[in-house]
Formats: sequence, structure tokens, C-alpha cells
Amino acid sequence: MGAGRMIRLLAFLVAAALLMSATASAEEEDDDAKCSAAPLFVPFPPQDLKEIYRKPIRFSVLGNPKQRIIAVWGQICLGDSQRFRAALAEVKPMELDLFSPGGVLEEGIEMGRITRAHNLTTRVPRNWTCASACNFIFMGGRVRYVDIGAHFNVHMFDDAAYLALEDSMALPPQTLLEFARRYPQHPFTAEDIDDELKQMNKEQLLKLQQLEEIKKKLKVQIATLEATQAVQQAGSDPQQEPQTRPLKQAPSAEQQPAPDRKDPVQLLKATLESIEKAQKKLSIELDLQDWMRETAMNEDVRKIQQMSAQTAASIARFLTEMSISLRFLTEFANIPNANARDLRPDELRSFNIVNSDQ
Repeated sequence: MGAGRMIRLLAFLVAAALLMSATASAEEEDDDAKCSAAPLFVPFPPQDLKEIYRKPIRFSVLGNPKQRIIAVWGQICLGDSQRFRAALAEVKPMELDLFSPGGVLEEGIEMGRITRAHNLTTRVPRNWTCASACNFIFMGGRVRYVDIGAHFNVHMFDDAAYLALEDSMALPPQTLLEFARRYPQHPFTAEDIDDELKQMNKEQLLKLQQLEEIKKKLKVQIATLEATQAVQQAGSDPQQEPQTRPLKQAPSAEQQPAPDRKDPVQLLKATLESIEKAQKKLSIELDLQDWMRETAMNEDVRKIQQMSAQTAASIARFLTEMSISLRFLTEFANIPNANARDLRPDELRSFNIVNSDQ
């Protein structure tokens, strides 16, 4: 590829990245605008039950207004803690009944603190679900009920910042200017890059050498096994006269049997082939693009680790404030989002999430 085409390609990639970023920002702004513009109080249940799982959080007065119970339902989005504060000031409820799939973690934590400041009771009624960030609103209740047949659904924490980092890792910087803009915490000079590239290539050469040693050992093992198999096969064949031995026709390509994955020789040969492919990749000398990709990935991973630690600390502080067992943090941190589950009644009691009988 000529230098002119390469420059145009890099310019296109950077422009595409900026366009996608601008589009994502516009969509987020639209979502935020919808959240802030939504009415506070609406009838419950909605005509379209799917609304229960959409943004933003909404509020409905339940039953007799003198009972001062409001339903808090919908998906939690940015700014909902302020809307929540306004709703409480308007109705002054005594109990919150929760039905929410969750949403923005930080908003859920803040709404939990507001709930505690107002000394409210929280409840998840029968057949209702309080999941993810909704858990923290519930735990803010001074008295907390999860009715029989209700769902208190938990999974490990996550937020939009992680998704932004995933996008960043999928599209590494294409120019030094873009790298400097995205990673200002990683200053560099031409000499720094040159030194780091030399080190990276040195490490790559070391990996090549290690792979070559592994290849040699594999080849010895393959030769030994093949020789052993040949001896065993010769010993098991019936002794036949040469003239009476039937002639075997070589199978066609279509008739060739698939490699036996249980055959140790075939497994070793497959491993050998994988190593040779890896060697081809490692044999290419690293350049500036490789440095930016590697360094950007390291910076993104470091940021994810830092964000995870900060989020865990924030949750631990909240649980302590609400007198919830810190064992709950270690429990739900081990539950992947794809495998979210309801806590059992004995678990709710054990973690002090539920603190009162129905």
C-alpha cells in the first residue's frame, strides 16, 4: 500500500472514530433529555407493560393517598436521583414499592441514601422485580420487605464507562495526536517510543526462541510416538504370505478419515501447527502502530482495574452505611450479568437485606 493511500486510510479511520463518538454522545444526550423531560407521576400499571422496563424512573401513588405509598418503577437513568428527590418532596410517602430492572449504578446508590434520609420503608411486592441498581434503592429503606413471590435480582456491577472503554479497546488510536488526546496520562517522546519498541521486539524475540524450543521437544515426542505406534501395529498384523496379502487401494481425498482427536500424535501435530502460526505473527518486527495498540490496551486495562476498585469501594461504603453485610458485595460480584439470579429468602436475611417479617 502506498504512503498516500495509507495516510488517507488513517484519516478515514480517525474521522470514523470521531463520527461514532459524536453519534454516541448525541444518543446519550437524547436519552438524558427524555429522562429529565418525563413527568414525575403517572398511573400504574401502564397500558403497555413494557414501559416498566424503559427509562426513566417514574412514580405512581398507590391505593388510598392517606396510606402514602408510591410505586417507583422503570429503568434508572442519569438525573433520576434529582427527580426522585422532587417526587418525595411532593408526596411525602411512608413506603416505596419497587419495580425496576435497574440502570445507572451511581443513581441507584444516591437514591438509596435519599430513601434512608427520609426514613422510608421499602418493599418489593409479590410478582414485582427489583434488579441491579434498584437493589440499592431498596437497601436504603429503614424497614425492608421482600414479599413471597417477589424477585430481588442481583448481578455484578457494571456501568456505561466500561462500555466506553470496550469501544476504545476495539478501535485503538491510529495517530500519535489521537493517542495523546485519548491518553494524556501517558506522556511520551520519540526516544521513549523507540526504547519501548526495542524492548517489545526484544521480548518478542525471546517468545520466538521459547516457541522454537517447544517445537523441538514436540517433534521429538511425535517421532517417538509414531515409532511406537508402528512397532505396535506391526506386532498386531497377522503373518501373511506376500502373494496372498490383499492389495489396499489408497482412499480418495473424500474418503480420508477425519483426524482422531484422541490420538496423541494428532493432538501434538495440531499443537505444532498452532505454534508455527504464532511464530509467523511474532516474526514480524513491531512498529509504531503496534506500540500505540499495545500501550493503549495497557492503559485501558489499567483504567478498568481502577474503576472496578473505585466502584467496589463506593458500594462497600454504602453497604456499611445501611448496615448491610459486606458479604453481599462478594456474593453478587461473583454473579455475571448474563446469569443474574434472585436471592433466596435465607440469603436476604443472612445479608440483612430484609430486616422485617411481612
